Amino acid sequence: MCYNGLLSLVSYLKKKEVSISLNTNGIGLSKRSIVHKLKKCGLDYINISLKGWNEASYYTNTTKFGFEKVLCAVRNVRAEKLGLIISIVLTDNMVYNLIELVKEMILKGGSFFYFSFDYSIDNLKNIKHYIKTIEQFQRCYEQLNIITQGKFILHTVFPLCIFQQEFIEHLIYRNQLICGCQLLNESGLIFDNNANLIPCNALPDVNMGVYKKDFDESDTLKKHINSRRIRNFYKRINGVPSIRCLKCYLYNKCRGGCLMQWLVYDYTTLMSICSHST
Repeated sequence: MCYNGLLSLVSYLKKKEVSISLNTNGIGLSKRSIVHKLKKCGLDYINISLKGWNEASYYTNTTKFGFEKVLCAVRNVRAEKLGLIISIVLTDNMVYNLIELVKEMILKGGSFFYFSFDYSIDNLKNIKHYIKTIEQFQRCYEQLNIITQGKFILHTVFPLCIFQQEFIEHLIYRNQLICGCQLLNESGLIFDNNANLIPCNALPDVNMGVYKKDFDESDTLKKHINSRRIRNFYKRINGVPSIRCLKCYLYNKCRGGCLMQWLVYDYTTLMSICSHST
């Protein structure tokens, strides 16, 4: 929302006949006039990320007051009849207030939710922190499924074997599970602020391609990502942490999880820590 050319960019992309979505914290959409302009330019969906379940928790998580503005943004998006996704990162405090937060968002017009875990190298060093969050989400899953009428997605980059098997099977059966990322699935590209190609937001210093050196438009970009160097990079990065992964019935969906955790743990150590969750 800080990009001055956003409206022009949306208009340009709409002419290319692609579906356009915007990820935002919602603060900049507290004025309905802005949402209306985005809709007129051709925006299809807005994904609003919630950082708290009330004003106090929002301030604790962001050091700013903004919860009421986010609620206003939700109302504005619904009033303009744009597609709306409510995104919630499952931190240890958010997950214990999740049911009440989701109920509040439904009252404000939210109808579809996207959940993901608070994932970072620093937090991975204390995997027991994640296990408690995962266990709490598993406990409230059925209630969450009822109040949302099943309209949510859980996105995880953890290996699926650290979850309860029955929980994972319910998610798969109800089409509520997304695994991996654009890197593992080779389903998208990420560029930094200088338009250089990087593997993911967690690896901003790893160079996959320099703008105006390795590529400068669509044809040279396609050539670059299909080059031997980049193809070999994908092969190396998409290895699995254990031979057991290749024999697992969930391998095609899980792919061993995000490589970042294997920079902190080996497979045997992680499984021993998480054994009580399986």
